[in-house]
Amino acid sequence: MGADAVLVCDPDETTLGASAVLIEDGVIAAIGELDGMRATHSDLQVLDGAGCVLLPGWINTHTHLAMNIFRGLTDDVTLEVFLQRSVAAEVDPLTPELVATGVRAALAECLLGGTTGALDMYFFHESAAAHIAHCPASNLKLACGIAPVARMLEEGVDVACGTDGAASAGALDMLQSVRLAALLAKGQTQSPTAIPAYRAIRMATADAARALGWEAVGQIAVGMRADLQLIDLGSAATAPWHDPAARVVYSAGAYDVRHVIVDGAVVVRDRELRTIDVTAALADLQVAADQAAAVVARLAAS
Repeated sequence: MGADAVLVCDPDETTLGASAVLIEDGVIAAIGELDGMRATHSDLQVLDGAGCVLLPGWINTHTHLAMNIFRGLTDDVTLEVFLQRSVAAEVDPLTPELVATGVRAALAECLLGGTTGALDMYFFHESAAAHIAHCPASNLKLACGIAPVARMLEEGVDVACGTDGAASAGALDMLQSVRLAALLAKGQTQSPTAIPAYRAIRMATADAARALGWEAVGQIAVGMRADLQLIDLGSAATAPWHDPAARVVYSAGAYDVRHVIVDGAVVVRDRELRTIDVTAALADLQVAADQAAAVVARLAAS
């Protein structure tokens, strides 16, 4: 695949100009010029990335995928009320079948937004003890405070981005988390240089992979697994072409993700998810959500 820029997401925060990445057996085999790869691989299949920046897929270090069943049912309430209703409601309607329904729709949302990996707290409760998962949208929505992330990073604490669940955050939008991580740090410290754009991106890619112990993803390098996304920076909201990292963080949205690759396979092509029937997944989600709504309404009335 080719792209107009590549964010490697290494510690040096390397940005490559127009480049191509060769994928073989799910692994990044080469990084270089597309014409050279065409010359040495007669059967090369090229994924068009014109106008796009290539970067690792987002890694969500803290989420509750099936909480999308409760999205919109516990908004604009205190943290105490949110917990009382959502935790109590989870005990009643969340059968394994309903969890699977929620997860399927959540995975569709994640993949379409460029997320290629996630720590789902429904199934995997442990996380690396020395790392902090920063979920700014959920914290803001529930008025839980603003984590001093800039200071944490200065003191050597490892911080990675997450979303929390869709019921508390509103969406499983990792790009939103990245943007908020950068902007909140600037406002909190009164310093516009706090957590620059590329640093925020690393918090959701390389740093997130390290937090979860996933050594084979999170950077674009030969030998790494090909979990990648291409974000289109050619829209009216992102043009003109300057500093691709800043354009991703401050201008782009989840809807600008054009292609997504997981383990070398193209799962989103031209913004169309190829591995999940989105229409069916959303229809099933609505049925599950209607059941959850009845439980939440009963709890609210009690």
